[in-house]
Amino acid sequence: MEPLCLFVDVPMASFRPMWSREYQETYPAPPPSTIYGMLLSLVGVEREEKERHVGVKIAVALQDQPETGRIFRKFRRVAQSNKNADPLTDRRPDYQELVLWLKFWLWVDDSEAKNSLVEKIRQALDKERRKTIARHGALCLGESSHMVNEIKLAVGDAVPTEKEGRFLVQDKAGFLTMPVWTDHQNDVPHVETFTLLEPGPLPAHPLEEEKWITVSPSA
Repeated sequence: MEPLCLFVDVPMASFRPMWSREYQETYPAPPPSTIYGMLLSLVGVEREEKERHVGVKIAVALQDQPETGRIFRKFRRVAQSNKNADPLTDRRPDYQELVLWLKFWLWVDDSEAKNSLVEKIRQALDKERRKTIARHGALCLGESSHMVNEIKLAVGDAVPTEKEGRFLVQDKAGFLTMPVWTDHQNDVPHVETFTLLEPGPLPAHPLEEEKWITVSPSA
């Protein structure tokens, strides 16, 4: 099946780096594992079944460099599974960085995946066929409060040719260490290093191999 191109608009989001502790900074772009989680939520796949579409490839390009902001909020400091935690002391306020007005193009290629994700996405975005998908909650990118404002198919004139964007590419010398896959049971993520390229022309379909990210538990 031909790769799919999507446009995603998220007014507010935060992507906490793994090393973040007290001050909750954010990556400048959504990690591949977070994008994959959003797509699974869109098509109604639960976390426990996330391997259903393992092997899917994605390419990501920011439309613009998003603005950043900071809020003061209350954080949980112990795992939710810790039943012995004191409900009055396991939370405390701290700062959190946000990316604002995040808009990006997302290409999805499932030619090497276990099951077709492209067809499920088309189904989820079709006004009639989406009725057959069982899902719950709002569509979010990361935290449940960071809701997606718009996600749509880029077809015809909406394909981002003759526009510019910043591709997120795998780069062994890159400064962005991001999770590609998160193991929620064993807490052993598959991480890679990435770089955000300078603004450049956007193709209808990325051809360069380094622009494609394979979502899987291991490299």
